Amino acid sequence: MALIAKEKPDVIILDPHFADMSTATAIKQARQLSDVPMMVVAREWNEREAVEALELGADDYICAPNHYVELVARIVALLRRVNAVDFGITLPPLVSGGLQVNPATFEAFLDEEKLQLTTTEFRLLQLLMSHHGSVVTYELAERMIWNGNASAAELVTKYIMRLRRKLGDIGERSSWFLNVYGIGYRFTGAVGANTQESRFSLAGL
Repeated sequence: MALIAKEKPDVIILDPHFADMSTATAIKQARQLSDVPMMVVAREWNEREAVEALELGADDYICAPNHYVELVARIVALLRRVNAVDFGITLPPLVSGGLQVNPATFEAFLDEEKLQLTTTEFRLLQLLMSHHGSVVTYELAERMIWNGNASAAELVTKYIMRLRRKLGDIGERSSWFLNVYGIGYRFTGAVGANTQESRFSLAGL
């Protein structure tokens, strides 16, 4: 944790075998220090641990590959999925009322106050806003955010709840996201707000 705070890395790789803490604790503490892409590289597959890791904010969970080249390739792929700038595309900001998401800087603001979002939270919000008015299915979210390695419906619902809390989107004030039962979620935006949509769709990247 001291190394993360000092070095401010572009990507975090966790080996989930710690002598003094659980994998869950390690991810939570790391996420308090940094929102950069995080990959958990386990020595053997553990489905329960994988789901928990993704729920807590890890961006990928894999078994340790046999070759170093494969690990590097997976890291590059993760960085490409997380940041559209790596595709040579500069996406314009997505705006709805007081909410602004800037893919180029990986920042989100609500009423000019910066939102403290994890990488996965940011990517889900960006995905929903880039499809403003259309349903983002669980399957699309699973493919675009978790690379097909997750229980999409459960994870998307949990991350929507996190986004609601950070946007103050609760109770009678709920307005940003519409649950399309059994299918996914639709970004509806703030009440009475105009949304400037990106001309690029994340699904096409």
